Amino acid sequence: MKLQIEREKLNRGLQIVSKVIATRPSLPILSNVLLTTESAGLRISGTDLELGITAVLPAQVENEGSFTLPARIFSEFISSNTDSLIGLDISENSQALLTSEKFSANISGMPADEFPNIPEVTGNLEITLNLPLLVKALRQAGYAS
Repeated sequence: MKLQIEREKLNRGLQIVSKVIATRPSLPILSNVLLTTESAGLRISGTDLELGITAVLPAQVENEGSFTLPARIFSEFISSNTDSLIGLDISENSQALLTSEKFSANISGMPADEFPNIPEVTGNLEITLNLPLLVKALRQAGYAS
């Protein structure tokens, strides 16, 4: 798996997906994010087995594949980097080489087949809400917390 992606877009995607990553998960793989390349770019997924979040980001994909990386380490490298473009190259020995103009890092990951499946939402889901009733309920919930 090999790709290049804008740092800002990758950072934003990681921030969104990391919201479901537990700090002390019951399974080690749950502290990772799943990275999958596809025609649209890079798909980043995270789960805590109850909730899953997936973000699809535009990227220049050279070689397709799937891999997992520790969410915290990966996110810290991306957020602390100041360069505009990030390169990601996954080797056969479960190592990810992250590169930018000024920095590079090797991060050990895990194979994608160990990551739990996140169910795909299919079809259209439409919900109609009574706005005044929703506002009233949210205000009452605010007092309860």
